[in-house]
Amino acid sequence: MVTMECLREEFLQLSKKDQDILGRYFGVCGFPKSDLREIAMRNLMKESGVEKAKDQAVERLRDLCLDSLAWKLRRARRMIERAVQFGA
Repeated sequence: MVTMECLREEFLQLSKKDQDILGRYFGVCGFPKSDLREIAMRNLMKESGVEKAKDQAVERLRDLCLDSLAWKLRRARRMIERAVQFGA
């Protein structure tokens, strides 16, 4: 739950266009899930342009998240899970 809230904060740092494309593509953060054609029409783009913009927005979001609290919590959780798994 904390991780999702942190991710939402990073999502809100994206441009409104990136938020719209990612939000509608994945159906997250209050956006209804939409198909490529609908997203393309809303943003006056071609479907291939939406795919490219989506990939770039995901990369920007990933870059924002690398130093975020959400990323650090995720890494800590994985390290703990591995330690428990291997009996450390």
